[in-house]
Amino acid sequence: MQDTAIHADADQLAQAQALATSPDITLVAGSIKGAMKAAGAAKRDLWFVPRSQIRVIPGFNVRIENAAYHAHIRALADSITSEGFKPEHPLAGYVAREGEDSVIYLNDGHCRLAGVDLAVSEGLEIDLLPVVVSTKAHDLEDITVGLVRSNAGKPLESLEKAAVCKRLVGFGWDETRIAKRLGFTENYVRDLLTLIGAPAKVRELVASDQISATAALKAMATHGDKVIVKIEEGLQMAKAAGKSRVTTRYLVDPSEKVIAKEGPKLYSVVQELRSDPGFAQLGKPLQDKLNELLGQIEGKRQRAIKRAEKLASEKGVTAEGGEGDGTSQSAQADAGEAKTTGTAGEGSFTREPFEEAA
Repeated sequence: MQDTAIHADADQLAQAQALATSPDITLVAGSIKGAMKAAGAAKRDLWFVPRSQIRVIPGFNVRIENAAYHAHIRALADSITSEGFKPEHPLAGYVAREGEDSVIYLNDGHCRLAGVDLAVSEGLEIDLLPVVVSTKAHDLEDITVGLVRSNAGKPLESLEKAAVCKRLVGFGWDETRIAKRLGFTENYVRDLLTLIGAPAKVRELVASDQISATAALKAMATHGDKVIVKIEEGLQMAKAAGKSRVTTRYLVDPSEKVIAKEGPKLYSVVQELRSDPGFAQLGKPLQDKLNELLGQIEGKRQRAIKRAEKLASEKGVTAEGGEGDGTSQSAQADAGEAKTTGTAGEGSFTREPFEEAA
């Protein structure tokens, strides 16, 4: 059983490493009518194309074939077997020229096609599949964008989106262009590129759903070259709590939580100590350390207050209160103890689509 799990993790690591590589293919727009005629496709409201004539570009799909993926394909196969392939959810194809021929490549609907193939392998008789084809010429960059923008099925996971971003970087795109075409913020694109650039072991754990993308990013930002050790410790804590997945709550040492909770009290006591006549009796090096530390804390506190006031002002309220239900919650979070304002770290990551389960 353990050997099977090791092989599964190794397979997912290989997938995670290959995800960001664009397939070695050059697409040249071909004749739609010519391709459909050659394929023996029938046209009603859609083209109905024989399965054998629908080509899949090797390595193009960014789906990671983990347990969740296989469960999804299983569900699709069962649905197709019981209800048929619904024409209102057609496959999407790209007609490309190969020599003198025009052929049909799949560019959206890989999971649905995999569901068809699984159902057929189990005895289902189905041949013609509904396909819509683009009437505009596209290149590999455009259909790579379509993996995100035109996806009509199961949403891509964070690591899968990250692979798309990495491929677009390989085409020479910058973060601004990627964000605009994919409909993401630039911060989110940077997060995704950080994720796809993570150590192989971290990507493996994300791919096998043993750690959330949010937690992986936070661990990298917080622990640096010790990230894998910290994640493994977090995984042990999660398993001890009956969970199979590391989230951010399992990456914090319980003792650090206590220190953080009592920090304001300690800060207040040290301030009192500095005002006490006995402070002058402390050694000069210790006085300097305490003064420097208090100065740093006060500087950060003032900057946090200014950020909070600016944010509150933009929302039409003041940090002290105003319209609505009193003090802005965002202002409270920014001006008070350091709270994560993004997906993974001290305000450096976007909140966007990194979701985290308890």
